[in-house]
Amino acid sequence: MLFESCSNDTPGPVIMMAVPVSPVSADPFVSSVLVGVDVESASLGEVEEVICRWAGRIAAATCAWLLAVAAFDRREGWSGMGMVSCAHWLSWRCGIGLRTAREHVATGHALERLP
Repeated sequence: MLFESCSNDTPGPVIMMAVPVSPVSADPFVSSVLVGVDVESASLGEVEEVICRWAGRIAAATCAWLLAVAAFDRREGWSGMGMVSCAHWLSWRCGIGLRTAREHVATGHALERLP
């Protein structure tokens, strides 16, 4: 289950989440299992709920991911791999553009400073 929020009462970031391993399929049956609703036959109100629910999950997962990136940078996990920065490692390892990777690292560190 993905966290609905990144905040917690313990000092420092605590990141725990489980993410479905299988990719989302174009098969409506598989998609309905992941979404919980057959979006092709559900009412628009139900589809709207699914969209909003997943938006929250994506935001929570992104927050957890950014906190993990910040922790990796702070612990210099990238330094023994011949990289010059965490952003370079992130760009190489995750296929993210270097400018975007720098922004992710900075955002992760900014999130760590939030209450």
